[in-house]
Amino acid sequence: MSAIWGIVNREKPISTEANISESMNIFTFDSFNEISQNNIYLACGHQNFSKKSPQNKSPFYYNSFYISSDCIVYNRDELIADLNIDKSYSDDSIIAEMFLRYGEKFVTKLRGSFSIFIYLPDNQEILLYADHLSRRSIFYKYTPDTFYFSTVFQPFALIDSGKQFKLNEKWISAAYTDCSADTVKYLGETVYEDIYAVQPGHYIKYNFKEKNIENISYWRPLENKSKYKSYTDDDFKNTFITTYADVIKRFLISQGNTGIMLSGGLDSSSVASITAPLLSNQNQNLYSYTQIPSNEYIAHNTCFSIEDETPYIKLQQEMYPNIVAKYINVSELNCFSNLEKFQKI
Repeated sequence: MSAIWGIVNREKPISTEANISESMNIFTFDSFNEISQNNIYLACGHQNFSKKSPQNKSPFYYNSFYISSDCIVYNRDELIADLNIDKSYSDDSIIAEMFLRYGEKFVTKLRGSFSIFIYLPDNQEILLYADHLSRRSIFYKYTPDTFYFSTVFQPFALIDSGKQFKLNEKWISAAYTDCSADTVKYLGETVYEDIYAVQPGHYIKYNFKEKNIENISYWRPLENKSKYKSYTDDDFKNTFITTYADVIKRFLISQGNTGIMLSGGLDSSSVASITAPLLSNQNQNLYSYTQIPSNEYIAHNTCFSIEDETPYIKLQQEMYPNIVAKYINVSELNCFSNLEKFQKI
């Protein structure tokens, strides 16, 4: 994926774009595009790992609006047919054409991982979209006349001449009250005060003229649950397997080889069981990575605890010979080792 960031002021020229982009130098990008025009500054650091990624050109001006997106579109073929456009269109160009055709509700037709910024200068209106599950977080801050956005926090550090943002103690306290992975208790807020996140399945609309911000939901999956009332167990099973396999197939868009962090657990094993045959049909391997204990450690696997998952990986290799397994012994490291380095990837 890539990173997008930018500033829009209602009237005044933007003067901090160079410093803001410099703050992103800690990341590795394959290419960099920007628009700097009076009261608008938009930038995108592109990371190319899918087959279509190199074609993306965000940010750009399209018809009557500015657009910048960090996106991978999974239903490209369906959208290209619906729009009757050429297959050479990049993912971000497809999104721009969809907005042109369908307006702000275009996102209901879109499937993928995305963060999207759109600015309509004639209306002085900004739209900021997160995908259905917010796989790519997008953050924003606003004053009556200035709107800031970014998919990472670094650019915000240079707003207001480097003013230190206050930690959001309410958000942090709530996160620490739960030992589960569900640490986000206040949707739309972040670890910093006055910096907000677009919620999953939502977009926000900010109008400079009215100085009004709206938080709009475009995805309500539970509203469609009535259609499943007549489903049998077999219907549910077949629907799940079909959907699961289709999702995995759409993810296999890498420019190079495909890898997986593989354990003996249900989640990664089920993904591998679908991915490996798909790759085998293309004469490709699935490269797996599994952490194992040090050589000195005597592992004890029981029905309640698995300390060495090597036997389970080998069972999967017997079923799917194109899985190429690599076992990683990192006994000298822990979950806090090189944390800052990995945050910058």
